[in-house]
Amino acid sequence: MRIKRQTFLQQLESVQPGLAAKDVIPQAACFVFHNGGITTFNDHVGCRLKSEVGEEITGAVIAKPLLALLQKLPDNEVEISVEDHKEKDSDDVIGQNFLVRGSSNREARLRMETKILLPVKDIEAPEKDAWFKLPETFTEAVDVVSSCTSKDDTNFMITCIHLHPDYLEACDNIQAVRYPIKTGIAEEMLIPKENIQHVLGMDMVKVAVTPNFIHFRNPAGLRMSLRRYKETYLELTPVLVLEDGSKKWTLPGALADTIACAEIFSQENPENQELKVSLKEDRMLIVGVGSSGTYRETKKVSYSGKPKSFMIAPKMLAELAKQHQEVMLGPTKIHVSTGRFVYISSIED
Repeated sequence: MRIKRQTFLQQLESVQPGLAAKDVIPQAACFVFHNGGITTFNDHVGCRLKSEVGEEITGAVIAKPLLALLQKLPDNEVEISVEDHKEKDSDDVIGQNFLVRGSSNREARLRMETKILLPVKDIEAPEKDAWFKLPETFTEAVDVVSSCTSKDDTNFMITCIHLHPDYLEACDNIQAVRYPIKTGIAEEMLIPKENIQHVLGMDMVKVAVTPNFIHFRNPAGLRMSLRRYKETYLELTPVLVLEDGSKKWTLPGALADTIACAEIFSQENPENQELKVSLKEDRMLIVGVGSSGTYRETKKVSYSGKPKSFMIAPKMLAELAKQHQEVMLGPTKIHVSTGRFVYISSIED
C-alpha cells in the first residue's frame, strides 16, 4: 500500500510516549500493528491510534530505526508491505520483514515479529459511556504543578502529581503547589510526573478512568493510558495556609534571561533542579548550581528586612516574575496566591 510518509510519521511520533528504550516488558521498544491500529506500552504509559496501514499488517517492529528512517526519507509517499524473511542461502522462512519503499532506488527491510507479545490486554479499555470532557485548564494545571515534583526515586510520592476531584497538587518537600480545578474524576489518584507530562501539547479533550489507568483522548483518536496509583497522598492543606506575620514583597519582572542562565546548571541535578533565591537589603541573588558549575546574578529590588533565602523551580519563578507577582514572606515560608493556584516554598534563614 502507498501512504503519505509525513502522515504515517506523525502517527508513530504521537504514540512514542508508550515506548521504552529497551524491552522492560515484551515488545516495549516496538510499534505494534494490530487490529488496524498502532499500540505502544511500556507498563506505565500506553498509546493507541488508528494506523495508516490498516488491518493489512500485524506484527511488532523496533521503533527507533523505523522512526529514523521515516524522518530522513525525502519521499512524499512510501510503500509499506510485508515479505517473508528467509534463511540466508535457503528457502526456509524464519520470519517476516516490514518493507518501506520510497522511490525506485530506496528500500528498507526491518525485521518484524509476527506474534504479538506486548501485554496490551493489561490496559483496560474504557466503556464508551465512561468518557467525559476534560476541563479546559487541565493541561495548564498539570504544567504548573509538575514544577513542584521531585526526581528522587527513593520517595515515590514526591515524584507524582496528586489528582483530586477538586484540584491538582504536588510537593517535593521544599515547595508545594495546589491548582483548584473540577477534574471530574470521582476518586483521587497519583500519577508520576514523568508520565502525565506526556498529555501536554497533545490537545487532549476527553478523559476516562478504569481500575488501574486514567485515559486521555484527543480529536485525532489518540488514546493515552497512564497507570494510576492509589496511595494516600501528603496532607498539604495545613502547609498551604498563609503564615501569621507574613509581609508583602513584589517579585521583579524581566527575569527570563537570568532564569534561563541559572537553569543551565540547576537542571544538571538529577533530584533537585531548583534555583536558590536570596534576599537582603535592596538586593536579590539568584543562583543555579550544577555538577559542571554555578551561575549567580544579583538584581536590585525593593526589599528591607532580615535576609531570607528560598528554593524555587525555574518554571515557577518565571511564571511568577512574568506577572510581577506579590509574594508573602513569612517566618518559615513564602506564600503566593495568584488567583489560579497557591504556591509555597520553605525559607532558609
